Amino acid sequence: MTGPTPPSSSTSPSPSPNRPSPGTSIRLKIIKWLFFNILFALIPLIYRYLKLCIFDHGHCDNHVELLANKGELLLLSTAVFAESIGELTNSDPHHKHIALVIMGFSFLVIILNTNMFLDINGFSNERTVAFWSCSIYFTSIIIGISGKILGRD
Repeated sequence: MTGPTPPSSSTSPSPSPNRPSPGTSIRLKIIKWLFFNILFALIPLIYRYLKLCIFDHGHCDNHVELLANKGELLLLSTAVFAESIGELTNSDPHHKHIALVIMGFSFLVIILNTNMFLDINGFSNERTVAFWSCSIYFTSIIIGISGKILGRD
């Protein structure tokens, strides 16, 4: 007489051979996001930088400041922060507190970005604007990656 089969010791379902593991899925999601959302958004700035270098006889020294002092990076970072808020609204309940902190920080930076962009002509030092624009933009990329990791599909 055969009895019922005992439950297997593994509690997690075996991964499907056609479905990537969760870690691989998140990595692919981040790489795709970096390529299409971040790199493609920078194409106009990269083009303008190359144009300045070519037509300015190869003097590319100060052009990074010239590219970052108009506020374009502030606009791009606002879009990235807003996207991360959207991703985090659907985060795992176990990460609710960190998601709320990141969303609050993102919202605060969006307000500060808006204020800085509206007053961009009032700044006399272009280097300061370029520094803060680049710093905020790179911070938005880190926050965007956090949103991709903590957010659920």
